[in-house]
Amino acid sequence: MPRKPEPPKPTSWDIYKVATKAVRLGTVEAPDKSSAIEKAAQEFKAEAWRLYARETTGPTNATYPAHDPDRSSPLVPFRMSTY
Repeated sequence: MPRKPEPPKPTSWDIYKVATKAVRLGTVEAPDKSSAIEKAAQEFKAEAWRLYARETTGPTNATYPAHDPDRSSPLVPFRMSTY
Protein backbone atom coordinates (compact mmCIF):
# COMPACT_ATOMS: atom_id res chain seq x y z
CA MET A 1 0.00 0.00 0.00
CA PRO A 2 1.50 3.40 -0.93
CA ARG A 3 2.27 5.87 1.81
CA LYS A 4 0.39 9.08 2.17
CA PRO A 5 2.42 12.09 1.08
CA GLU A 6 3.65 14.07 4.04
CA PRO A 7 2.65 17.72 4.29
CA PRO A 8 5.51 20.12 3.53
CA LYS A 9 7.72 20.96 6.48
CA PRO A 10 7.50 24.53 7.77
CA THR A 11 10.14 26.86 6.43
CA SER A 12 11.37 30.09 8.00
CA TRP A 13 10.27 33.22 6.16
CA ASP A 14 11.52 36.77 6.75
CA ILE A 15 8.58 39.18 6.65
CA TYR A 16 8.90 42.75 5.38
CA LYS A 17 6.37 45.57 5.34
CA VAL A 18 6.50 47.33 2.00
CA ALA A 19 6.39 51.12 2.22
CA THR A 20 8.79 53.76 0.91
CA LYS A 21 11.48 51.40 2.20
CA ALA A 22 11.04 47.76 3.13
CA VAL A 23 11.01 47.30 6.90
CA ARG A 24 11.75 43.86 8.37
CA LEU A 25 9.05 42.90 10.86
CA GLY A 26 10.33 39.47 11.86
CA THR A 27 10.31 35.77 10.98
CA VAL A 28 7.48 33.24 10.79
CA GLU A 29 7.34 29.49 10.18
CA ALA A 30 5.07 28.37 7.33
CA PRO A 31 5.08 25.77 4.54
CA ASP A 32 4.78 28.29 1.68
CA LYS A 33 4.97 31.99 0.87
CA SER A 34 1.24 32.77 0.82
CA SER A 35 0.57 31.09 4.16
CA ALA A 36 3.61 32.89 5.62
CA ILE A 37 2.11 36.24 4.60
CA GLU A 38 -1.30 35.34 6.08
CA LYS A 39 0.28 34.18 9.34
CA ALA A 40 2.45 37.32 9.53
CA ALA A 41 -0.56 39.57 8.90
CA GLN A 42 -2.22 38.13 12.01
CA GLU A 43 0.95 38.00 14.11
CA PHE A 44 2.21 41.50 13.28
CA LYS A 45 -1.27 43.07 12.94
CA ALA A 46 -0.64 44.38 9.43
CA GLU A 47 -2.55 44.25 6.16
CA ALA A 48 -1.54 41.21 4.13
CA TRP A 49 -1.26 43.15 0.87
CA ARG A 50 1.47 45.34 2.41
CA LEU A 51 3.67 42.36 3.38
CA TYR A 52 6.43 40.58 1.51
CA ALA A 53 7.90 37.20 2.49
CA ARG A 54 11.39 35.97 1.63
CA GLU A 55 12.66 32.51 2.51
CA THR A 56 15.26 32.74 5.26
CA THR A 57 18.71 31.57 4.25
CA GLY A 58 21.43 31.02 6.80
CA PRO A 59 21.44 32.23 10.39
CA THR A 60 19.31 35.17 11.43
CA ASN A 61 20.79 38.39 12.81
CA ALA A 62 19.92 37.25 16.32
CA THR A 63 22.71 34.67 16.21
CA TYR A 64 25.42 37.25 15.49
CA PRO A 65 26.98 39.18 18.38
CA ALA A 66 26.44 42.93 18.32
CA HIS A 67 30.14 43.52 17.68
CA ASP A 68 33.00 41.02 17.54
CA PRO A 69 36.30 42.62 16.48
CA ASP A 70 37.93 39.19 16.03
CA ARG A 71 35.42 38.11 13.43
CA SER A 72 34.97 39.49 9.96
CA SER A 73 31.23 40.06 9.76
CA PRO A 74 29.00 41.18 6.88
CA LEU A 75 27.44 43.59 9.37
CA VAL A 76 30.63 45.69 9.49
CA PRO A 77 30.40 48.59 7.03
CA PHE A 78 32.98 48.83 4.27
CA ARG A 79 35.31 51.80 4.59
CA MET A 80 36.71 53.43 1.50
CA SER A 81 40.05 55.12 1.75
CA THR A 82 40.25 58.79 0.86
CA TYR A 83 43.10 60.32 -1.09
